[in-house]
Amino acid sequence: METFDSTKRSLIEILKDVHSGKIQLPDFQRGWIWDDNRIKGIIASVAKSFPIGAIMLLETGNENVRFKTKPVEGVKLNDDLKPDLLILDGQQRITSLYQTIITNEIVSTRNEKNYEIKRWYYIDMTKATDESYDLEEAIISINEKKQITEDFGRRIVLDLSKKEFEFKNLMYPVSMIDDYSAWRREFYEYWQYDREKCMFWDKFEDRIINSFNKYMLPVIIMKKENPKEAVCQVFEKVNTGGVS
Repeated sequence: METFDSTKRSLIEILKDVHSGKIQLPDFQRGWIWDDNRIKGIIASVAKSFPIGAIMLLETGNENVRFKTKPVEGVKLNDDLKPDLLILDGQQRITSLYQTIITNEIVSTRNEKNYEIKRWYYIDMTKATDESYDLEEAIISINEKKQITEDFGRRIVLDLSKKEFEFKNLMYPVSMIDDYSAWRREFYEYWQYDREKCMFWDKFEDRIINSFNKYMLPVIIMKKENPKEAVCQVFEKVNTGGVS
């Protein structure tokens, strides 16, 4: 009897399954704790098509292996939906990408001093399309007001509080990656279909948007036929090596 399958799945499809509740967490999974820099790092890794590691999922449906379940943090489910798969390894990676790409809501995270902060995530389109920059430099996070300030908040350096400010400053919201065509349409309208800006967008879409939409994530699926002891042993092993 095969106890697991190894495959690859579209990252965006996995995040949509998280959103719908098809993929959830065992209730005993602890909360996610990734900080702002790690979130920016994983966004950059996907944008660069770099590997971010496999995730491990467990098939549900075995009457002898029943866990209480909960949705990934940030998911809003209307009813008590039973999932098809549970995340055993990869919770932090999936949660970080789900919250930044799918929810279109501000993300609760922590800074270098471990203080809780709330952040919106953007891609500097100019840096992202300039190969002299590392893509990590193109990923930025900004506060609740969507502003970067200096001089103790007295001087606004970057203001993205309105959509037209995003277009003007060529700053792309990570939360629009899955709905990029709507943002692109308004971007074209803002720049009055300027040829150079249209070509600029094409370069950005080809280099960045396509990287996310084509990203394939290695997935290990534990079959539901596995006994509870095997599932618990696997979970214990993958979660004693640090935050996943």
